[in-house]
Amino acid sequence: MDILVSNSLTPEEKARMEEVYRDCCRRAGPCAEPFLSGELNFDKNIPCFFQGLEDGRLAGFLVLFMPGAQEAEAAAFVRPDCQGRGCFSALYRRALEEVRRAGIPRVLFVVGDRGPRGRAVAEHYGARPDHGENRMFRDGGPAPAHPDLTCQKVGGPDGPPMDEVRRGFSFQAGDDFLQAALESPGRAAFLVRLGAQPIGGFMFSAATPGTLFLHSVGIAPAHRGRGLGRQLMGLALEEAEKRGGEVVLDVDTANTPACRLYLGCGFATRYRTDYYALDL
Repeated sequence: MDILVSNSLTPEEKARMEEVYRDCCRRAGPCAEPFLSGELNFDKNIPCFFQGLEDGRLAGFLVLFMPGAQEAEAAAFVRPDCQGRGCFSALYRRALEEVRRAGIPRVLFVVGDRGPRGRAVAEHYGARPDHGENRMFRDGGPAPAHPDLTCQKVGGPDGPPMDEVRRGFSFQAGDDFLQAALESPGRAAFLVRLGAQPIGGFMFSAATPGTLFLHSVGIAPAHRGRGLGRQLMGLALEEAEKRGGEVVLDVDTANTPACRLYLGCGFATRYRTDYYALDL
């Protein structure tokens, strides 16, 4: 098998990867979609796309997501009729070469809850269970009221100053990642205020057609424990309704307060993704 390595994709390459992803979901059930862009990686020059080709046909691919220099997430998908022939292992092996070359000390293998092959490869390399995330979809119901909070769209001539944005998104680790996310054309960010004070924020990005991915949701540490998270979700869901589409989010399975909050806002878990960590 030949492995094509790059830090960007052509529209044709992206379409072929999406086809493989859909084939995998049809066979094994729903799983988190790969992020087929390097726009949020801390170093855009590090290769992040690995395509496994058999006789010129895409057999599988791996994507590295590297929002910071301390950790890389590796997600791989192999066409069902090509599984069991070493494609997973070859892709992971080649990707680990690039991660080590970049000096990134830790890899998270992304493993779906129906992904025994990915789990076996992760364990083969010595990775151990780290954490899990539930993918939650909103099933309906009214958005929570938000009498104390307002929000303002970030960006443009009428957007808030960046120092206020940074204060509101102070829960989001990494200023470089925040800047990259705000500059991404496929994302919309909102600063949340309590009176005139920035105290939190949230973002949307396009997931699959017909869905909105709600992420980077949070309240600044100094304002937590006051019931403002539920109000923030009310703002986010109102903004989502203006855009249309099903609202989707991920939450750490160990974050019980957040899980409880999202359940109370009409979300339900459809599947889980596990992460296996490997220190290099």
